Amino acid sequence: MRPLEFINKVFAIIFILNLGANFFLANTTQAFNASISAKTYGEPYPHILKKQIFTLNTRNIKVLNSQGRHLWMGTELGAIQYDTHTLEDYEVYDNQNHLLSNGIFSIAFDSNNLPWIGTY
Repeated sequence: MRPLEFINKVFAIIFILNLGANFFLANTTQAFNASISAKTYGEPYPHILKKQIFTLNTRNIKVLNSQGRHLWMGTELGAIQYDTHTLEDYEVYDNQNHLLSNGIFSIAFDSNNLPWIGTY
């Protein structure tokens, strides 16, 4: 099996992220086809993926992860770290500023809460 075939098979798995009482579902073909919302402190978030900052191929989100107050999203065009408390602060990580490649297939955190981003 070629590496790309293996990666595609891994991406076929549905990713589930639990943020409090909210679940987000994504797979490689229909990640967030519908608007999403999440809740914190009993207040609903606006539909964050409709904001202009999420033009990074939001229909093909591969990975979701959370760390404290941040929601991390991995796409074919980079990673986004979104502050879920302010609903405004975000940072884009791509091959122009931090990563070797834009294709994101994993986001994990070590014991010091430092992100490790797997690219392809």
